[in-house]
Amino acid sequence: MTTARNLKDLPVSPNVPANARSLCIAVIVSLFSLALAHWLAPLEDVVLQQITPALADLGLKLPGTEAKSGQFSSFVQFLILFGTAVAAAESGLRLKSLAKLIAPALILFLGSCFVQTALFVAFSITPLFATTIVVTILGAAGGLLVEQYLQKQKLMESKTYELFLRNEELGKARLDLVRQDETARRVLAADLHDQVLNDLKKIMETFNKFEKDPNDREASGAIRAGFNKTLTDIREIMDDLCPIMLQNFGMRAAVEDCLEKGKERSGFDIKFDCTVDDEVLEKLTEVEQALLFRLAQESITNISKHAKARNVAILIERNKDNLNISIEDDGVGIDYKTVSHQSRGLSYMKLRADLIDAAVEWKPGREGKGTKVVIIFPLPV
Repeated sequence: MTTARNLKDLPVSPNVPANARSLCIAVIVSLFSLALAHWLAPLEDVVLQQITPALADLGLKLPGTEAKSGQFSSFVQFLILFGTAVAAAESGLRLKSLAKLIAPALILFLGSCFVQTALFVAFSITPLFATTIVVTILGAAGGLLVEQYLQKQKLMESKTYELFLRNEELGKARLDLVRQDETARRVLAADLHDQVLNDLKKIMETFNKFEKDPNDREASGAIRAGFNKTLTDIREIMDDLCPIMLQNFGMRAAVEDCLEKGKERSGFDIKFDCTVDDEVLEKLTEVEQALLFRLAQESITNISKHAKARNVAILIERNKDNLNISIEDDGVGIDYKTVSHQSRGLSYMKLRADLIDAAVEWKPGREGKGTKVVIIFPLPV
């Protein structure tokens, strides 16, 4: 299970509020731009000389022919650049796309130029149009890059967390399967005790009677029948532990044989079809073949115990890069909404499938009757 200690070990990027990110970007951009303003001063003078006649032509009364300089003007210039950088960074963080960012950045630049022009007309504070272009571009680009970086970090964290949970689930699956195997061993011990051992005791009792009267045909017949039954029980137990058909004849024959045995137990009609070449099935590892067979076997066992079906059909086919095993019946069906919580058997089927990266799906059968179990296994490349 996932524990708090394990979760603390996962890498997590710092959760910085969007406003704080914008302010940090704006401070860096503004300071950089002010330092750059010294190199852009000649360009700013040229721009100022160009717009001054244009402002005069508009009928604006300028306070003087030269712009003022000083601490107050520098402070106001910094505030304007800082505000522009904040707005540009915020736009980059929120819009998250260069195409969406172009128009807002242009509007922001024009708005900042308008404010600086007004301050120049009113207070002769030098406008920094060229620097504003740099601030707008750097602020918007900084916000966009930071947002993209954070998105990548979140995606990596999400994948890491999913991998962590996957490993936790696999660990739990292995533990559950160990518990299931331990349960199977106890069931095996109980079967040997309740069936085989009791049958041998009965044979021994009958044999004692036969020793007293060797001509007792009824006793000799009972002994022979007892031995036959015991041999059959032992074969079934051995086949459950290690299917002989799977070892000697492969998965196709093992699944078909399992279906035949289900017919003998429950009396339903069967249909088996396999369109996959034996070469494809033989390329599967022993573990993969064994687990796929167990999944099919468990499905047939569930049908025999619960479905009350008249017909059962199995189809083994290849669908692109997947091996699909479909087991369909026309029985009473199950509740598909809660299929994963219905029984431990179905949960164990999912766990076994997970061990070989397979999937198990439960669907309604034809015309909504019965159940269709589909086992999907990705074939090796």
